Amino acid sequence: MASRMFGISASRRLIVAVAVALALAVPAEAQKQLDEYDVKAAFLYNLIKFVEWPDPAGQADAIVIGVYGRDAFLTIRDVVMKAKKSTPRDVVVRQLNAEDEAKGCHIVFISESESRRTVQILRLLGDSGVLTVGETANFLDEGGLVRFYVHANRVRFQIDSVGAQLGGLKISSQLLSLAK
Repeated sequence: MASRMFGISASRRLIVAVAVALALAVPAEAQKQLDEYDVKAAFLYNLIKFVEWPDPAGQADAIVIGVYGRDAFLTIRDVVMKAKKSTPRDVVVRQLNAEDEAKGCHIVFISESESRRTVQILRLLGDSGVLTVGETANFLDEGGLVRFYVHANRVRFQIDSVGAQLGGLKISSQLLSLAK
């Protein structure tokens, strides 16, 4: 029974812990060499492994990442295309323009360049089970679920776990423990 704590075998817990550490703990030197959006895109992609979506979204053949902000879209698309072999489901990245285009997505990233529309987008999504990710200082206060920020030359993240639960999202405790 001890080896199957919380319904996850010891070997699977070890794999998850290593994956989280590798995916989210990029050394400062490596982050300096990478563009900030490359790091954020890698984080965004790796969030897929630690979030469960409510049905029927959780049963979709592909995970859809929608991106508001052209520069962010290009970087996220490129990073996802390179990393896409590491998840069992297909991952599709879509450029979003109109506020109502976000509804068909599993994850929506709103870049700082689109911050003027953040509140409108978040209101339209409400508690729809879409994992919303942004990078402005007040993103969580506006109703977003995950906020990326830079501290001591490293990309970090915060998670509104209560908001995620209200939307029917289940976020891994390993991921929650790494959030600031």
